[in-house]
Amino acid sequence: MDPAERLASKQKQISISEFFEKNKHFLGFDTLQRSIITAVKEAVDNSLDACEESRILPEIRVEIQRLKGDRLRLITQDNGPGIPREDIENVFGKFLLGSRFHAIRQTRGQQGIGITGVVMYGQLTAGSKTKVISKISRDSSAVFVELGIDTRRNKATKSGESRDIWLDEKTSEPVPHGLKIETEMRAKYQRGRQSVHQYLRMTSIVNPHASISLIVRDRDGSTIEEDEWQRTTDRLPRVVSEIKPHPHGIQLGSLQRMLREAEERKMTSFLRHNFSGVSMRAAREILAEAGLDRLNISIYGVTNEHYKEFSNVKA
Repeated sequence: MDPAERLASKQKQISISEFFEKNKHFLGFDTLQRSIITAVKEAVDNSLDACEESRILPEIRVEIQRLKGDRLRLITQDNGPGIPREDIENVFGKFLLGSRFHAIRQTRGQQGIGITGVVMYGQLTAGSKTKVISKISRDSSAVFVELGIDTRRNKATKSGESRDIWLDEKTSEPVPHGLKIETEMRAKYQRGRQSVHQYLRMTSIVNPHASISLIVRDRDGSTIEEDEWQRTTDRLPRVVSEIKPHPHGIQLGSLQRMLREAEERKMTSFLRHNFSGVSMRAAREILAEAGLDRLNISIYGVTNEHYKEFSNVKA
């Protein structure tokens, strides 16, 4: 076999899950101290976003239990809308799956990476599956399931799925809606600055509408650290609306893609309907500067030189 053909035959495509499995530091799991903070942050961010989008005042609990060696058990619970049974696998077991990536709006999570990374890190370092309990308001019972990740196929693996009444551990009352996550991982809990406690305290300050609690238990069950930050307002942040991109923020390649996918036939219509802050007058000025000042020009008549001129106008 020719050397070039032999080298080419060894080329294999890897999945995004396999990439993150070998490069977990890209997800924030680069040290044992940082790993637990990253895991808590991803879970809390998801809880805050879910509650705010559903117009629910967030109540978030975080519990950390020290286990044998350098292993920790992380348990988080919220009173959000929960996740429908058919979506649980995708949310926790598939990278780059999200509802916000293609939308331009200010939210905490957008890439569809975070919580899936927590599931993968627990599986990779502790060999454990992540336990999920999800209850949505329309269902009479909650879904109990254990999840892992098939990194070669970027797909969740599940086991032990069942349905039952979910009773709150504090109140012993049925939980009307919410989500609970429990996972084990290699990590190290520390106090002081750059700790889980400090992160949650700062999170409560910038989210005064949320109630957040933390409890850290030692191996013998004794309490190492405990704190609670009650909400100071019942006013939720206003709903974040999606916006269109502004011409100054568009790269040349993105502009080319937008034009290929556009439904409009005229450039003036394309600019007005696909960008923020572009009136008819502004559209005409942009086209004039780019040498496309004929008002009836079709988007199909735009050449590479026009793309470059348009980019110079934006700059």
